[in-house]
Amino acid sequence: MEQAFQNNEIFRIMYLFPQEIGKGPNAIYTYFLRISNYLNSRKNELRGEIDEIYIDLRFEELPLFNFQNLSIYLAELKLLLDKLYIDFPFNLVAISCYSSYEYLNSIVVANLIKSFINSKVRIVVGGYHPTIFPEDFQSDKIPNIIYEYFPKNKTLINFLIKGEGEIAFFKLIKQLLINELKDEEKETKDYKIIEGETFPTLDELPLIDLSLLKRYKEKLKGKRLNIDFGRGCMFQCKICIPSTGMELPFHKNVRFKSINKCIEELRIIRDTKWLETNAIAISDPVFFPRRSLRKEFYKKFRAFINKEGKYPFAISIYDRVDICSKEDLIHYKEFSITPQIGFESASIPMLKILNKINTKNEENIKNYIKKLEDLIIFSNEINSNIQLNIIIGLPGETKEIIEENQAFLLEKRFNGKSLSERYKIIIDIRYYKALPGATLYDTCEIEFGGKIRYKEWWKLPLADHRVYNKIVDPSSELSFLDSLRLNYKWVKEFIKYQINNKTPFYDNGDFKILREGYFKFTYMYKNEEANYYSFIPEFWKEGFIYP
Repeated sequence: MEQAFQNNEIFRIMYLFPQEIGKGPNAIYTYFLRISNYLNSRKNELRGEIDEIYIDLRFEELPLFNFQNLSIYLAELKLLLDKLYIDFPFNLVAISCYSSYEYLNSIVVANLIKSFINSKVRIVVGGYHPTIFPEDFQSDKIPNIIYEYFPKNKTLINFLIKGEGEIAFFKLIKQLLINELKDEEKETKDYKIIEGETFPTLDELPLIDLSLLKRYKEKLKGKRLNIDFGRGCMFQCKICIPSTGMELPFHKNVRFKSINKCIEELRIIRDTKWLETNAIAISDPVFFPRRSLRKEFYKKFRAFINKEGKYPFAISIYDRVDICSKEDLIHYKEFSITPQIGFESASIPMLKILNKINTKNEENIKNYIKKLEDLIIFSNEINSNIQLNIIIGLPGETKEIIEENQAFLLEKRFNGKSLSERYKIIIDIRYYKALPGATLYDTCEIEFGGKIRYKEWWKLPLADHRVYNKIVDPSSELSFLDSLRLNYKWVKEFIKYQINNKTPFYDNGDFKILREGYFKFTYMYKNEEANYYSFIPEFWKEGFIYP
């Protein structure tokens, strides 16, 4: 039996966060910190010593990852990993393929390590994508273009963790340290699947320790730090991952840390002197959906601020129309918390499709839409910023659905003015992303007669997955270009009113972004696999007619 590790040595773990195609960093994630913090909290149970390093490829001096310059990228990545291995000869690399966006880079990094650094290094991968599509990491399911650059390895990935990783990763390291892995566990499959284990209560997680991030203290300046107070979601919106009905206990099992622990973690972040960030995002799907927990947080956070002074970071959270209240908006303003409210649509048929409020009762859905209107008006009365999320181009979208969204914002219902004319409204208007693991991804073509034009976009060597996974024909009666044209009209009008209202975050530059986005999406739809960011075709220079 191959010995992975000699007990008189230090077992070295490299946590690695990969790149997306064509995208740089915009936030600091704490997934690996939780895994490392838990591992170290049980260090006395390990037979041997461990050492750890965190490598975030988004913050290293690498070219942007794409397949147009892959040879150059691989050469630079190899230089980086060679140097790392000399300075820190890792025994195991843990790769966070958190979402489908990181899939290809995760495969590339694993191949490079196995092929050119040390084939005996163990590689473990975890995250949403491996949990939902573990088969994507089998040798015969990896895109063939990868093997134009690497030999086919039978054991590219050694271990795949599904679900929450802290307990499973601790047990894996404990096994490796005492060499309990059996030959058949290593050789009968491409990899061994390890089922994650959920914590009954999140207070079993140790308090956050940010030390592993210190390597990037200069690069992290001004970046947003994402932390969690809870895990799981009690709602069943069909746009979310995962909503397909698969058994994912970590998502269905809703748990929160104690309020004292949440506030103590905020204190730790504040007191980490080397960390220079001015924004924190609480990444929970919904910020304390239980009213009692919200009230406890407000009370204890206020006491914390009264005792220790104003908290120095802006905080953003995710909230819902059916949970958020006027009282919440008052507290959010008090604590400099910006709520991002997942409204998604003002259309009754679309809210039914999304299962946004878990009812088909039209009167209840109308009340939901009216409540958002009331929250917008009240936020203006108290001069508080809220941010709404609206998604356009959704599977099932029709001309009538677009008109309902438009009417909610632009119909003159307020003494001859529309909601958009009368009030300041910040809306993050997003185009639908075809994210696997969500019900709408699976039902787009079957239920609505639509078409996801790049079905397995995460496996395609395209210029930017965040562009191509939006190119979806929503329904049999509405193409992507129809949706683009109809939505462009009302979005342009909405932006005009918000600039007139002097609403923060809006200026005349938004019109240029909107026009260019409309043109480029149109061009890409008609000319497959064009580069969204780098082309300026001649006929655009000659003029292009917008709606």
